Amino acid sequence: MYVAAGAAEVVGLATFGPGTSMRPELGVDGWTIGAYGLAGGTDATHVQLVIDPLKAGWLQVRVVFDAASDAAGNRISTAALDAVSTLQVGSDARLLVAPAGGRGHAPSKNAARVRELHADGKFDQADIDEARTAWQAARVGAGGGCASGAGGDANGDECVDIVDVQASLAATGSTTTSSVRIATATAATLAPAAVPGRTFTVTSSLDTPDASAGNGLCADSSGLCTLRAALTEADYLQGDDRIEFNLVGNAPVVIQIGSRLPLVTSRNGSVTIDGYTQPGSQANSANVSSNGVPGVEIRGNGSAAKEYGLYITSMGNTVRGLVFANLWRGVMVDGADAYDNRIVGNWVGFHRDQSSSAGQYGILLNTGAHGNVIGSPALADRNIIGNYSTGIDEYGPGTDANVVRNNQFCIAPNGLPATCNSGIDHNFGPKNELLGGLGTNERNIFGPSRLQGIEFSHGYNPVGPPDTDFSPAFAITGNQIVGNWVGFKADGSYDAGYRSGLNFSSSDNDQGINVYDGASDNVVDSNFVASVYDGIQVEAPTALRNIVRNNTIGVSPLGQAAPLTGWGLKIRWGTKDDVIQGNVIRNAAAGGIGLLNTTNTGGPLAPAYNVKLTRNIITDTNGPAIDLFGVAGPDPNDPGDGDTGANTLLNSPTLLATNAGASGTALAGATVELYRASRAEGAYGLPVQYLGSATAAGNGSWSIPVSLATNDVVTALQIATDLNTSELAANVLVASASPTAPSFTSASSVAFTIGNPGTFTITTSGYPSATIRQTGALPSGVTFNDNGNGTASLAGTPAAGSAGTYALTLTASNGVNPDGNQSFSLVVRAAPTITSAAAATFTTGQFGTFTVTATGSPTPTVALAGSLPTGVSFVDNRDGSGTISGTPSPGTAGTYPLSITAANGIQLDATQSFTLTIDPAPAGAPFAVDTFSRTLTGAWGSAETGGAWTLSGGTTSFSVDGASGNIVLSPGATRTARLGSVSFLEGDLSASLSIDKLPVSGSVFAYLSGRQTSIGTEYRAKVRIASDGRIYAQLLKVIGNTESALGSEVLVGGVTLVPGAKLGIRTQFLGANPTTFRMRVWALAGSEPSTWNSTASNSDAALQGPAGVAVRGYVSGTTSNGPITLSFDDLRAAAP
Repeated sequence: MYVAAGAAEVVGLATFGPGTSMRPELGVDGWTIGAYGLAGGTDATHVQLVIDPLKAGWLQVRVVFDAASDAAGNRISTAALDAVSTLQVGSDARLLVAPAGGRGHAPSKNAARVRELHADGKFDQADIDEARTAWQAARVGAGGGCASGAGGDANGDECVDIVDVQASLAATGSTTTSSVRIATATAATLAPAAVPGRTFTVTSSLDTPDASAGNGLCADSSGLCTLRAALTEADYLQGDDRIEFNLVGNAPVVIQIGSRLPLVTSRNGSVTIDGYTQPGSQANSANVSSNGVPGVEIRGNGSAAKEYGLYITSMGNTVRGLVFANLWRGVMVDGADAYDNRIVGNWVGFHRDQSSSAGQYGILLNTGAHGNVIGSPALADRNIIGNYSTGIDEYGPGTDANVVRNNQFCIAPNGLPATCNSGIDHNFGPKNELLGGLGTNERNIFGPSRLQGIEFSHGYNPVGPPDTDFSPAFAITGNQIVGNWVGFKADGSYDAGYRSGLNFSSSDNDQGINVYDGASDNVVDSNFVASVYDGIQVEAPTALRNIVRNNTIGVSPLGQAAPLTGWGLKIRWGTKDDVIQGNVIRNAAAGGIGLLNTTNTGGPLAPAYNVKLTRNIITDTNGPAIDLFGVAGPDPNDPGDGDTGANTLLNSPTLLATNAGASGTALAGATVELYRASRAEGAYGLPVQYLGSATAAGNGSWSIPVSLATNDVVTALQIATDLNTSELAANVLVASASPTAPSFTSASSVAFTIGNPGTFTITTSGYPSATIRQTGALPSGVTFNDNGNGTASLAGTPAAGSAGTYALTLTASNGVNPDGNQSFSLVVRAAPTITSAAAATFTTGQFGTFTVTATGSPTPTVALAGSLPTGVSFVDNRDGSGTISGTPSPGTAGTYPLSITAANGIQLDATQSFTLTIDPAPAGAPFAVDTFSRTLTGAWGSAETGGAWTLSGGTTSFSVDGASGNIVLSPGATRTARLGSVSFLEGDLSASLSIDKLPVSGSVFAYLSGRQTSIGTEYRAKVRIASDGRIYAQLLKVIGNTESALGSEVLVGGVTLVPGAKLGIRTQFLGANPTTFRMRVWALAGSEPSTWNSTASNSDAALQGPAGVAVRGYVSGTTSNGPITLSFDDLRAAAP
């Protein structure tokens, strides 16, 4: 891509969907950029070229497609793909002409079979790494030409370009016939095993290659172990290797390389390159700068040679104790596999004697390198990085979560200037980086930079509307700049020669810290900043929701003045939703915080909106504290506040002040902040002390009770609910207040929670400030304190057992009658706690109950989550307890994991993991047993085993007298009692029955029912008692309320019933499909017979499953002596 010199910066190539875009490289005749692994859409493969214009005018952009391939790595013709577009930038009419540039090239040979670039017997990511590296070197060297070089020519066409990268990708996963001998096993054919690491000791400062890569011996053709040979062996062998040094000479010993060193690319183990193993070296132990002596200098051939000191594409490596000099790029950490690397304790950009050695990037974290550590709080781990155009550059999507701490930028080890253009730059996607910290030795120190110390810039979204959505991979978000010193000497002292922004820029590069386009949701916190021009800048419509807080600008960490000629904080060009909070700005000539609407050269810019300015202290300037740039000087309030501009040119609040506090009017709902001001009444600012805040009422009124001295000067600003913040109001003089009686202005109740610290501020009005007294008992752990300024505090942690409401009386006195009095309630709440056991056990077929208990104030509700077995339910008793109860149905045995929650709105709910175990009924245990030993009227209650009786036909007919369950039957009446929670397929059902009198002119019918799915579907064993006392038995089936006989009614021989005597009845249900159904009846005073009165076989589908049992009674309608009482006793259902 070609543009006029200095007219634009190429940011990157944004891919849609899969694909990897590589960093733009500025070659001899233009910018080159490439991408591979792309996936085409329905019509074509789409990418977007992203540029950042640097000059206004009609910008010509010439794009030449130099090379392209299909997914398989086959070259596609690009001969005719040469296009020029013209873009208007700003309002300047000049034409910025792109140079003619080159044309797409053609290889001199046809492509051959793809060959390995990293010869280890397989095509893998290491081959792609080699192709990528060669592409970069070729592009910066040959530009649009056809660069050759065996090192990266994967397809053998004598042209190194993007086609070789794609061809290597396409071949990944296949094997080759490489002749490289791997020492322990052939990695291509054997699964990785635990391999002990090797230590290679470099004894020669020559740059000769390894004689036999992968044989486990670090040796060139003469048997010498060179750094190049050691890197080759460590790269080919499995295990975590070390490279140590024992070179002749004084540390640092120079290793002059003749070309790029081998990549650090092994995925089978890591390598530690430790320069501090060289005799005579020593790690840094100084708190300021460095007294270290690195062991080895890796020296290149000048920036024009486009060499790297080390190029790392794999994970877990360590580089320490080295000097990187005379190199285009010192250390390159590249690609998604480059993570968990440590670059510590090095000098980057210096010779062994600390003299300057310039280049492009000291350390480059590139295209997906993530989770790497550059420096650490250990003194020995401090990197010294200087003289490069950029100390550390982080580029591309996926370059995330790197940690940069305890490094010294743009300052030599001896503390002298080692000026950079920028200390750290972030472009086109890095996220979640941590730069610095608040702990010991976590800060980074930035010395002199021509542009900015730290910058976030050029985030992008290829699929969203332009300049609106920066959420995807190319956004710059979640980064933190914390606790750094920017623009100072290494000891934190101020020196004008060490500031940021030494070279004034007409665009965006003259600050200590710059948060620029596409950089959103970042935090700039607790840094010290000195710059020639502006301290910190946030700008661009795509720089949103950034937080700049607690920074000190214009003052050194040692308290010295660090003057700026511009603004302490510059906010402009459409940025929105930023928070500027708690910063201290001093010695900024232009002013404290400027929301500008112009460029550095006076051109128009969109204003910033919804920018919250809160609790910033600004002193030592002749400029404004805050300027929204509506008009020259302070912006006057306009009726209706209808003017437009930065922060909507929000009107400042009106303000009056007395000894008792300040008051006035503002926008309803706005927060008004009050400051002590350093300038005279009627002037504006400067805000030298924050005094408090208040929220404006619905009518706009606000007041802040605070003790002010007569003739103090105060000012205020307002912050609307949408974050727009006003300029400061005109300063007012504090007037003497007339004595007024005190009254309470705070709420009359507060709630604390047991075990949690609580605090409540009691406030009063009146002048002079009142003293406040409290009477009434306080809960243990809570105290009352009069603050002596018209306020008092209730504070403490309520002790266990102190829940309740405490009635207090508060009295305010200031010598003016009457005293103020307030009845006050302190409510102590207790968070819920579940106090019951975490498990319970029920038994199949037997009624069970368990009570869940919980404490808390107020009384908690209790809830249960999880699946209960059939027949069991849960209910919240609304008294801090809940009940699990019921009769588990047959077949429900097992363990039921449940969760119990107690909630009362205090803190987190209490939860308990609860286990309900359902045991199977013991072998031979009955399904149902009822001896009717209870006494009930109008009910039968619950059986000892089998759950509750369900009654039908009118409950007044039922009773239990302690000996039997009774049913009073009028002529023609039918009554049923069923145990619905009992369920079985095969079973034996028995009971005894009696009547209080024989029927006259009719019969009494008693039934035992089984497999009852409902009253209208069941098997019935019928006993008919005739008027003469004779007994008849019959088997019946009922389906859908239709009763059918399963055999004839039979007379039970030898049995005649008299009133009060008992009959025994037994029925059995055996098998299914068919079911054998049988019954017998006998006089209970005698022995139970072994024969059955009646037996039937039945296969009706409705009766072939497990179901419940019931008893039933009926008196024929012709009976003349009713009602008759039918009694059942000793009911039992069990396995047959």
